Amino acid sequence: MATVVLKLGGAVCLEPATVAVVADEIKALQAAGHAVVIVHGGGPQLDKALVELGETVQKIDGLRVTSKPAAKVVLKVMDAIGKDLARLLNEAGVKANHLPAVAEGFQAMPKKSEKGDLGRVGTVSRFTAGSRITGAREVAVVTPVGFDAQGPLNINADEGAAFVATALRVKWLVLATDVAAVRGAEGEALSKLTPRSARKLILENTASGGMIPKLTAAVAALSGSVSRVIITKIQPGLLQDAVLRGKIQGTLVENDLAVA
Repeated sequence: MATVVLKLGGAVCLEPATVAVVADEIKALQAAGHAVVIVHGGGPQLDKALVELGETVQKIDGLRVTSKPAAKVVLKVMDAIGKDLARLLNEAGVKANHLPAVAEGFQAMPKKSEKGDLGRVGTVSRFTAGSRITGAREVAVVTPVGFDAQGPLNINADEGAAFVATALRVKWLVLATDVAAVRGAEGEALSKLTPRSARKLILENTASGGMIPKLTAAVAALSGSVSRVIITKIQPGLLQDAVLRGKIQGTLVENDLAVA
């Protein structure tokens, strides 16, 4: 049995069309004896909530600068998204269980950046809720908010998904975004990357914005148990093609020295 960790971005995770496609993919994998764990994002929802709070939306390398008051809003909004996503999946015929953000989930520490102060943005040091997921019949919908002694920390969902995949020792991690593939320096779609070539895209500023955390997460996941990371958008057949047929949609990132 294979377990796939799927990260769904906040821009699409509550869209009925996306939920319908994801539900169909999950049903097909479950019928073949496989399992899916979902880690969700919440970018647009957080933008809206923080602007209403009077916060300025500022990002550094795709990471949201987060004040202490904003971190509390992040916790509330992200938990609400996870709860709604689990409900929508259940309504679509997939048994799903929301794992809310609690201190016993993602243990984290403040993330440092040479480009500026990120505030209450965290980097995950440990994911401790693996025992609540392993062997469960329901799809776990994981809310990626970290905690330290000072309270909640805003965790990038791609990084959170990489830690969940590593903690569960899965082979497949799918980072769903709003583009079909990672793009190269000439704008061409890249079908394959290695950790080395992924880092090169970041260092040469070919990758920017939200793609930076995705590539960073892919590299981190491949340093653990994960064998294959796919970066693409949600589309019919995505998970089935990858796990059941060995056909990749989007960009495959793997430790393959034969890849340029």
